[in-house]
Amino acid sequence: MSTLIAAMATASRRPLLIIECPPDGGVFSTRWGWHREPGLVEATTEEATASELWQRARPWTGTSRLLAGDPSAITMSRSGTTRFLADRIADLDRPALIDLGRLQPDDATVELLRRIDRLWLVLEGNVEQATAATTWRPLLERTCSVEVVLAPGRRGDGHYDQREVSETLGWPVIAELVHDRRAAAALRGVGAPGGWLLARLPLVRQAGELMERVNPEELADPRAEVGV
Repeated sequence: MSTLIAAMATASRRPLLIIECPPDGGVFSTRWGWHREPGLVEATTEEATASELWQRARPWTGTSRLLAGDPSAITMSRSGTTRFLADRIADLDRPALIDLGRLQPDDATVELLRRIDRLWLVLEGNVEQATAATTWRPLLERTCSVEVVLAPGRRGDGHYDQREVSETLGWPVIAELVHDRRAAAALRGVGAPGGWLLARLPLVRQAGELMERVNPEELADPRAEVGV
């Protein structure tokens, strides 16, 4: 999920505010080798306003900025970051892409899902993950628009194609991600090529196509939000 978000931030034609809010801890700071600096947890603790989040975020890939989550799962779960975002998301003055990590069935997550425009649910097309997704369906159908993105998985027994996954879950499958080792390494902060080359790698191009699926009128709205 984090690799896909980095690809979307790179490919986006508009500056995005990327907010890392997974309950099991953030990975961007560690992967990109950044020193510890204030991020989402500190913004929550200090009760920052929605308009302050863009300035608190660090410049990142493309023209986007990243407000990183804390690497500690304990810190993320105890800091109230999800509720903090739910209370401020309507007042954001820029389009936001939120990394929700592995969804948690708590009140704060449900409230945040009610307030975003759409959710891209990333999963592999196998029995285990499809079954887990079906348990979320009754809840998600009462929150936001849901679309499925299939992660690269091993072919063979137990791997379902886009049509089968869509019929099973009842949500549209909008893409199956390409297997692109070079882009995946670069988007994890390992040996990143120049920006012009990175933008041409298959995974980044595909991420750009996903971003273009968002209604142009939605993107024109500075308050548009998408969760992944």
